[in-house]
Order: sequence, then structure tokens, then C-alpha cells
Amino acid sequence: MNFNVIGVDPGSYKMGICVIGLECQKNFNVSSCNENNLVTLKEAKTIILNKNFHLQHRLMHIYNELNVLCDVYNPKYIITESTFLGKSPKSAFIVGQVRGIALLISAIRNIELCEYSPAEIKMSLTGKGNAQKEQIQFMVEKMFDLKNNSLEQDSADAVAIALCFIFRNYKGIKINPYHSRKDV
Repeated sequence: MNFNVIGVDPGSYKMGICVIGLECQKNFNVSSCNENNLVTLKEAKTIILNKNFHLQHRLMHIYNELNVLCDVYNPKYIITESTFLGKSPKSAFIVGQVRGIALLISAIRNIELCEYSPAEIKMSLTGKGNAQKEQIQFMVEKMFDLKNNSLEQDSADAVAIALCFIFRNYKGIKINPYHSRKDV
């Protein structure tokens, strides 16, 4: 069975989103979807939101973008980064509202939602929970045989978030370097 996963890297002005497909070589269930599974990067992009727009209009734009992806790809899962307190509590609060859009869409559409901490995501891709954004971007591009810096960091982060879910839940993963990305 095949299914799609949407990865969301929440941000109030720049937000990374991606769609990754997982093609299971056996009939799907958690115990049998564990050999020779092909992962394909179907779409990855960064949504840049106008800083002059009010927050509610930026949130509506994010809602619309995620809904379109759900309409096109019919995902089984939406994966996002869990909220963390970084440099600014105000920023964390706004990013939490952006994450709320992913939570709302998953509830409305009955799509399973999973979330991982930044350290878990970094660990799953690089083996280091404190990896830098550039290291994540490099690993994602290397896995999918993309040119250096062909993905923006926010897009690469969204791919890393989706891959974290796949690596933690399925074995026998093979990355398809012949991706079908729309924006390459």
C-alpha cells in the first residue's frame, strides 16, 4: 500500500512544507510494512508570508496552503515539530498558533498527526540532537540526490520532520533519488 505524509516546519513568516510518499512493498500494516519501502519526495516548498499582513491573514494563508496539499495528496499523516521555547516566548507563542493550523486540519480531515521535538528530528537524520540547520539541509539534499542548496532551509526542515516519522516507524527504507518533485 502507498501513502503520503505531509511534513510541516511551522513559522510565522516562513514555513516549510513537504509531501513524501511511502511505497510499501508488502500489504500495509505496521508489522508488514518493514521491507524494501521506497520513499519519494513529491513536493517541498517554503511559504513566505507577508510580514505586513495581520497574523490572522497569515494563518488563513497557511490553512489554505495545507488544505490544497491535503486535497491533492490525501495524506495519511501530518507531521510537525513540537513547540519549543527558543529565543523569544512571543515567537514560540506565534509558532504555536501556526502549529494549531496543522492540528485543526488533521482534526477536520481525520488525518493522524504526530509531532517530534527538534532534537529528535536532528538525531534521526544526523545522529546528533544538536545539529545545525545547514547539516539538516545537507543531509536531506544528499539523501534525495539534490544539488547543494536546491532546497531552502525551511523546506529541508519540513522534509526532515517527515523523514523522522518514517525512520522511526518503518524499517527497510530506501530513498528514491529520482523524485517527482514539482518544484525542481
